[in-house]
Amino acid sequence: MMLQPIYVLDLETTGLVGEPVDKAVEIGIARVDLERGRVYPEYSRIINQDLTPAQQESWVFEHTDLTPLDVSNSPHSQFRVAMELSLFYPNCYFTSYNRVFDFGKFVDHWNVPLRYAPCIKVLCADEWNNGEWFKAQEAYDLLCPDNPAGLKDGIEAHRALSDAVMEGYILCRAFDASESIREQYAEVLEV
Repeated sequence: MMLQPIYVLDLETTGLVGEPVDKAVEIGIARVDLERGRVYPEYSRIINQDLTPAQQESWVFEHTDLTPLDVSNSPHSQFRVAMELSLFYPNCYFTSYNRVFDFGKFVDHWNVPLRYAPCIKVLCADEWNNGEWFKAQEAYDLLCPDNPAGLKDGIEAHRALSDAVMEGYILCRAFDASESIREQYAEVLEV
């Protein structure tokens, strides 16, 4: 079986509601080679947004090294990021650890024609947690105890590219560990 690469996307946002209430302030994409179990950091942008005072006090700014000033100084508008996704990733398959959130609440509103593969979070929950969702950090701890992403102290950084790489390794390990997950991704990615 030969599989095309899959792209794992992660966003950092000002909240959990989605657009237009919340803004995506950072995007990261990792390219995943499931056949070789390798993850490659590929794309990272801080997204310029006009943030409200409440958005400037969001969790992401209080718990990471990303600042509202980084966002307001970024040369990358959401429109530009959407155009880059369309140009750089035509006919590619995307997923994320929480596809309903990253795509459903944000990226799908950007009018980018993307193709989707199964959600990592849903498949991991079905395989290892009786259908109950668990956080990316918990999935990483379970499937990646050797810390292949090289996270400081093995802890999620909550920065988009670092998290996309971490989630890419979750996907690789899930793919290796579960025949059901292998079949679901092969159905989409087989060349």
